[in-house]
Amino acid sequence: MLIPPRAENGTGEFSFSDSTTTLGPVSYIHCLALRQRVLWPDKPLSFSRVPGDDSARHFGITRAGTLICCLSVFRQQEHCWQIRKFATLPEWQHQGAGSALLNRVIALLIQEGARRFELDARLSAADFYRKRGFSPCSAPFEKKGLRYIHMAQQVDGNPAPEDLSL
Repeated sequence: MLIPPRAENGTGEFSFSDSTTTLGPVSYIHCLALRQRVLWPDKPLSFSRVPGDDSARHFGITRAGTLICCLSVFRQQEHCWQIRKFATLPEWQHQGAGSALLNRVIALLIQEGARRFELDARLSAADFYRKRGFSPCSAPFEKKGLRYIHMAQQVDGNPAPEDLSL
């Protein structure tokens, strides 16, 4: 059984001190089951695959061989990326894993020249993204029976402070 990490310093930040925990690129094939379990538990696995998965970039956190968190990024324009299919196992939510993954992927893409990030957030997750610098840029809308809001984050032209190669 996996035990969610707790930061020893009480900051709530996800800890990678365990040698069995890694953050990096993953295959979208490995993301499908996690996406389905978290985002669409009442739908078949195929529902979790989206057009462009073959050419998108996929990142995840793996602990002891189990994918606990993943997200995918799709290039929209030269300096703009769309974040999609962000999923974290329920037992790992509110532990900092999702924040760690999102922050590291954004920092990596900024190093590569990204200046804007967009996503369609479920209304239930909009506060998570607001706390991480995203702003609403649409009225709420419905898609596949759920309520969403389009959000974006514009970043300045300064490079990330450290090498975050994944």
